Amino acid sequence: MAIANDCIADALQLAWLERWNQNLDAAMGGLASVQAKAGWEELSPEILPRLPLDQRALYGEAVLLKASLLRAQGQRQKSSALLQKLVVKNDALAGGRGFRLLFELGLDHWIEHDLARALECFLLAEKKARTEEEKIFAISNVLWCLEALDLERVAVEKRVEAQLEVQKKRDSVSHVREQWQAYRSRKAFYQELKLPNAEARGQAHFFHEWARALPYVENAAYRPTLPDGYLWQGSYRLRTLAGLWVPSDHGNLRVGDAIDRLYLWTWLWMAERLDRQKVFYVLESLLAYIDLEKEGKENLLLLRNSLEWILLLEPSLGSRLQKILAPLRRLKGSRYPLLEAEHFLVQRLALGANSADLSSLIARFPSF
Repeated sequence: MAIANDCIADALQLAWLERWNQNLDAAMGGLASVQAKAGWEELSPEILPRLPLDQRALYGEAVLLKASLLRAQGQRQKSSALLQKLVVKNDALAGGRGFRLLFELGLDHWIEHDLARALECFLLAEKKARTEEEKIFAISNVLWCLEALDLERVAVEKRVEAQLEVQKKRDSVSHVREQWQAYRSRKAFYQELKLPNAEARGQAHFFHEWARALPYVENAAYRPTLPDGYLWQGSYRLRTLAGLWVPSDHGNLRVGDAIDRLYLWTWLWMAERLDRQKVFYVLESLLAYIDLEKEGKENLLLLRNSLEWILLLEPSLGSRLQKILAPLRRLKGSRYPLLEAEHFLVQRLALGANSADLSSLIARFPSF
C-alpha cells in the first residue's frame, strides 16, 4: 500500500503544479487520474473519517484540489463551502494543516478581500513548504499581499527574485514568473511612467494593454488585445480595453477589475474617445458593491483619482461622491508617485488654478 500511496502522492503533486500554473485542463485530468487509481468513487470531506489513517492526508488533498479547481472555474461559493467543510473535518480528526490547506485558505481569504488573514496563511504555508516550488508559491503570495496592504516589502522582493533566478528554467513556477512580471510592471509604471514589456504574459500582459490604452500614455489610435486562452476575467477585461459595456457587467464584477475599468474609461471620456454614460454605468456598479476596507492601496488610489475627475467634470454628483471620497482623500500613496501627481493636479484644477502654474504636472498627462 505504501508504494501505491507514493504513486498517488506523486500524481497529486503534478496535478497541483498544473493547477498553480493555471493549466486547468491538465489539472482536472490529473485529479481524475488520481481518483481512478486510488479507487475513490467520490471526493467529499464526509468520507475522510471512514478512510484508513494512511490514506486520509492524500484523500484530503484530492478534495482540496477539487475545491481549488471549482474556484478557478468561477464557482467561488461552492469552492469556499467545500474548503470550509474540509477544514472542519481535518481539524476534528486532529489533522495538521499542511502547506496545501494553508495555501488554499490564503487564496480563499484573498478572493474574499481579507488580505490580513491571507497574508497570515501564506506566511504559515511557507513554513510548511516541502518543495522549492511550494516555497516560491507561498513567498510570492506573501509579496502580493504586502503590495496590496502597502507594507514594506523590499526584503521579500529580493527573496522572490532570488528564488526565481534559481528556478529560471523550471516550467513548474511559470505562473509565479508571470505574476512577478506584472508586479515589476506596476511598480515601474507608477514610479517612472515606464510601459511594461510588450512580450509580457498573463497578468502582466493585461497591465501592458491597459497602460497603453490610457490617453496620457499613448495618444494614437490603439486596438488592445488579449491572447487566446487568457484566463482571469478574460472577457470582462477585453471589454474594458475595447470600451464595451454589457448589462450583465453591472452585477457580475470583481471590484478590482471594475476599478481598472473606471479609471481607464474616465480618461477615455476626458480624451473624448468614450461616451460618458459608460463611465456612469461602471460607477453605479462600484457604488453598489465596493467595500473600501477590503481593497488594496493601488485600487483605492485609482478609484480616488477616477472619482475626483468625475466630480470635477460633473459637479452635480457631489452629494453622492463626497462621502466615498472623504476617506480616499486621506490616503498617501508614496509608492505611487504618478497617481499622487495626478491627485494633486485634479485638486489644483478643482480650485481653479491657472494651467500655466501647473505646466510641469500637465506635461505628464498630454490629454490636456
